[in-house]
Amino acid sequence: MVSNGEKVIGLVHQMILDVWNSPLLDTASEQTVDRNIENKRIHQVMRHKVPLVAANTILKDAVHQLENERLEYLVVIDGNELLECVNWKIMANAQLFDFDNELQRH
Repeated sequence: MVSNGEKVIGLVHQMILDVWNSPLLDTASEQTVDRNIENKRIHQVMRHKVPLVAANTILKDAVHQLENERLEYLVVIDGNELLECVNWKIMANAQLFDFDNELQRH
């Protein structure tokens, strides 16, 4: 996550880095443009529209946001504080945990 001290202004994750990593680096086919990609500034490759969700959002609503906006992750904030980045796997595990607890109650 990229922050200017007050708010999240961008996000970089592995998928973005994979796009900007030329498969021709360190090969006989490497060209100057392939090496120049590595020298880009973070603001040139980061995702500028960061999908935010408040820390007190219920799981169902967060899953709904992921589905509607076709996102892979949400950045969790509490006021101006960055807490975590959650993805589908984390939310699925949380739902499974809730389901298991519900089964044990009955």
